[in-house]
Amino acid sequence: MSAGAEADTFGALGGGYLQKQVAEEKAPRTIEKNRWLLSKAISDFGSAQNKDVTPAIVLVTLRKLELRGNHETANRLRAPIGSVFRYGVSISVAENDPIHALKGALIRPRRQHRAAITNPAEFGRLLRSIGRMRDNCRRSLL
Repeated sequence: MSAGAEADTFGALGGGYLQKQVAEEKAPRTIEKNRWLLSKAISDFGSAQNKDVTPAIVLVTLRKLELRGNHETANRLRAPIGSVFRYGVSISVAENDPIHALKGALIRPRRQHRAAITNPAEFGRLLRSIGRMRDNCRRSLL
């Protein structure tokens, strides 16, 4: 995308950023996820001129997600919005990245730790047990 009037809005700039990811051969799942995340921002301020998007405007979008209990999504959305603005700065259609001002503004999602087998001998026992269980299932189906 050329640095012209077509990239003056956040929505257009976001589209250009996604095209850049395709050209860089990012994983399809990464592009799909960024498209989904950015759609949330584009629906709120996609038609806004890049120079008019302030940290407060971005925070409104992120707070909406938080109010729905989507703390993880709100935190994840910060990164692609920032990437879009940094891309805009690099092609001279945005002056700055408003995301930096929002550091620490969002509720951090609570981490849920899960049990894991860390002992190699115990892990081997688990794999053998799974193998025996699979063999037993096959025999019972025959």
